Amino acid sequence: MTLLLEKSDKSGEPGFKARQQDAFVFRFLCISLGLISLIGLIAFYQPIFANPNQALVILSLFLIKAIGLFISTVLLWSEVDKGNKAIKDFCTGVENKDCNSVISSFSLPGGISLSIIVFAYFFSGVLFLLLTSFSGSGLQFFGYLSLSGVFIIPISIYYQWAKIKKWCMLCLWISTVLLAEILLSQIFLVNTGSVQFQDLTLFSFLFIGTVVAWLSLKPYFLAKKELQKQKTKLTRFLSNSETFEHFLSGSRSISNNPEGLGILLKGENAKYHVLKVCNPYCGPCANSHPILEELFASGNINLQVIFHPGGEDAIRYKTISHIMAVAAQASQEEIQKALDDWYLPEKKEYEAFAAKYPMNGELKAQESRIQDMLNWCEQENISYTPTIFINGHELPKAYSIDDLKYILV
Repeated sequence: MTLLLEKSDKSGEPGFKARQQDAFVFRFLCISLGLISLIGLIAFYQPIFANPNQALVILSLFLIKAIGLFISTVLLWSEVDKGNKAIKDFCTGVENKDCNSVISSFSLPGGISLSIIVFAYFFSGVLFLLLTSFSGSGLQFFGYLSLSGVFIIPISIYYQWAKIKKWCMLCLWISTVLLAEILLSQIFLVNTGSVQFQDLTLFSFLFIGTVVAWLSLKPYFLAKKELQKQKTKLTRFLSNSETFEHFLSGSRSISNNPEGLGILLKGENAKYHVLKVCNPYCGPCANSHPILEELFASGNINLQVIFHPGGEDAIRYKTISHIMAVAAQASQEEIQKALDDWYLPEKKEYEAFAAKYPMNGELKAQESRIQDMLNWCEQENISYTPTIFINGHELPKAYSIDDLKYILV
């Protein structure tokens, strides 16, 4: 047996193009923000760049800090998103290469991990340089602080090589950045000024504040990630066609044949018959309209609309009569247009709709049809709108109307 797959306009994940466009806009805004920030920094710290040699050293240091901040951000985020495909592809695939094993093997009391220590170091460093305007004393302070890497780098490499016997590529990149920082600092930043106590105080405040902020936010990120994971699993379960058919077969079925009632729109290649019992002034009914309209436009469903005219509301009765009168003499495309004109506007105004679709005696002719719909709704014990039936069975409580665009495909 051979399975042939044919690409069509309906192929692909629902909503993928919209999400791809959103991601592109987000990346564009981030790049624009970065460029504007760089221009702003150069303009704000313009006096520093009067000396080209000094400017080159400062920019190199800032770039090293920024690279370290980026890598440490990825390292830190891997604590929350352990299943991230991009991180896993980078950190695994080669023997003895596993970032998660290395990161989770080391921590200080209080849940202070290696990742947050590294992130706090680079994040505090970037903020410190900006807040001190790259002062001589601040640069001298970093010259001394960078010497801590002399001890950290060999310990990190030995720990991975001898103790864990696994390598963390992100950690090795961090070691490379620290080494570059040591070389730059010791060659160019010695004797640039005396270290002041306020520099030590400011950096300590930024460093500890970053650690405290992460320890406070991490449980929230973990809970949000777990919730997202569970929602994804639930979505996969509910969108499974066999699961849906099982729940659908167990829900209540229509007792009385609705053929000939309301409005019927026939799909080109309909696999499902969707019956919607609605009220022209019902908010949820209006919200469900574009979803069902999209499904009908795909050709996958026949869409039958039955109006529930319950109550003694004269304007509701008149609105139903008018929509039914339009449908009685219009084509499918014109009926769709009329339903859009009624349901899509936020404010429902009968007079405006009636002026767009003028009718005379046709409204009176709908009385018997409306009574038939009312009788059917009473026989089926329709107690709320919208009530959705699919192939004669009510939409199960576990599903929302929004779920149908992932199921009825």
